[in-house]
Amino acid sequence: MPIENNFQHDELTLKDGTELFKVTVLKAENPQGAILFAAGRGGDPSRHLPFLRSLTGYGCTVIAP
Repeated sequence: MPIENNFQHDELTLKDGTELFKVTVLKAENPQGAILFAAGRGGDPSRHLPFLRSLTGYGCTVIAP
C-alpha cells in the first residue's frame, strides 16, 4: 500500500546544445529511490501524472523528460 502522496511537482526547462526540452520532476517527501520515466515517441509525461504521482506515494522521486 502506498504512503501518503506528499510530493512537489516541478517542470524544468533544460538546454542540450541549442535545443531546449522540458523535464517533469515529482519529488517524494522521503525518497527511497528514483525512477526515470520516458513517455515515448515524443509523448507528454503530464498525460501520465496519476501514475507518476502514485510512484511518489511509494517513496520514489520521478524524473520524466
